[in-house]
Amino acid sequence: MSIAFRINDKLVTPLTSDTILDGVSRKTVIQVAKDIGIDVEGEI
Repeated sequence: MSIAFRINDKLVTPLTSDTILDGVSRKTVIQVAKDIGIDVEGEI
């Protein structure tokens, strides 16, 4: 499962674990957010 929230001007996503996968979709969302200038919290 992957989940992310945009709170104000920050993308917040939990760290990867047994239930939060470090998948292609998650990586893509994080990269797009960075590319358009949104700070990302909890990406690793």
